[in-house]
Amino acid sequence: MWKGRRRSRCGLVFGLLVGCALLLAACAGKTTGAAEVTATSATLHSIGTCDPGQRCSWYWEYWPATGSRSSSARTSVHGPITGSASTRHVALSATITGLAANTQYRWVFCGSPSGGQVWACAGPNGRMGSASADPPGDYATFTTAPPKVVIGMNSCLGYAGGTQAGLLTSHHIGYCRAGYEEHGGAVSETPAKLIANGLKVATVLIGNTDDSVPLSQITIRDGTGAPDPIRNWLAYAVAQVDDATSNAGADVPLEVGNEMYLKGGPGAVANPVKYGQMFAGLAAARPNANLLFSSSGDYQRADGSWSQQASGGGWLGDALAAVPSLASRVKGFVNHPYGDMKPQPRHSGNSWGPGALPAQHDFAASLGYQHADSWYLTEYGSSYPTAGDGDPQATDARTAYSYFESFPYVKAILWFQFRDYDGMDPAHSGAFNDDNSPRPVVGALQELAAAQGQ
Repeated sequence: MWKGRRRSRCGLVFGLLVGCALLLAACAGKTTGAAEVTATSATLHSIGTCDPGQRCSWYWEYWPATGSRSSSARTSVHGPITGSASTRHVALSATITGLAANTQYRWVFCGSPSGGQVWACAGPNGRMGSASADPPGDYATFTTAPPKVVIGMNSCLGYAGGTQAGLLTSHHIGYCRAGYEEHGGAVSETPAKLIANGLKVATVLIGNTDDSVPLSQITIRDGTGAPDPIRNWLAYAVAQVDDATSNAGADVPLEVGNEMYLKGGPGAVANPVKYGQMFAGLAAARPNANLLFSSSGDYQRADGSWSQQASGGGWLGDALAAVPSLASRVKGFVNHPYGDMKPQPRHSGNSWGPGALPAQHDFAASLGYQHADSWYLTEYGSSYPTAGDGDPQATDARTAYSYFESFPYVKAILWFQFRDYDGMDPAHSGAFNDDNSPRPVVGALQELAAAQGQ
């Protein structure tokens, strides 16, 4: 007889404290939890007892915590087995697959002492419940791991709002790049707005400045406390960090500016020293924030000479030489590896293109950046084909993403962008047409996202 919190005899006790419900004699027990939890799988553990004379069967049931039990999945039914002296306090387990990444699940363990004629389910607290109660009176939970590589999108709400969000989630591309109002009035999607529309935040762009303004004209702090992207950048950036972390979580990846090596417009000189100073000031003000450094490679100085990684310089080398604290304050890097994948990943001077990604990573590691193994590719895209060109956009996505995912330091790849917008996207790399119908690349992105458990 099972000895637990109650002394009543129970023909079948399985470790989630299977209660035999009101149709059976009361019993008690305990769970042993979920283990080996990944983005798409988990192993559920229980302890069970089948008393002599009983024919016992069991299964596990699980469903997303945000959904109803009616949408649950079940393992196959195990048994029946005939109870004996050797079927007491037996460890039982089942591995489940096909789970959604970064999702909390509820689960129960259900048993029958009558070969499946009557079932009862319970969770870790020993409160008995039926096999259909929703929610059960007692259940256990586990949360799957985030995707190994987040597959997401830019401009997730910028054209059709909630309709657009629904299209993305229906194709399992629900991770998005968030951002704030930039200098000049261009409004992006805030973390709160994305979440309210059922989307997930992949990264947040904070502290961005107008592309036409050189970094040399940015005042990091002016002492007034009034946030402004040009006259008091630090207060401006801190306010956005605080909003992002309060809405999307303390560990949300925060991109400090967008393509900061291009600020000032055509002909402007990259300014890694000023950017390093801006970044370090923000890191000192918010030391626990997950701040990502806008990365680049070789660049041309004002005198026409080149600062190159091969000589220990380049964007990353010159920033670190001027601001040594970046070695510990940078929590990861952002790269936009636009470029052709045929006949091989292209790059130029370690500055741009898919082939420049490993060069920049290896260089950052060699310089002593402590978090050189976290890279977020927050923009990548290719042109939609004209009639007769076949489907090179979708093919390029599959080829490029496979290449990027081969690097263990890549944490996210975000397609640019939802739909064509001539002012921002002359290459017409949109994943959807103007009528919101999906282009073939959406199918490719959906396959890639599904492989990550999204």
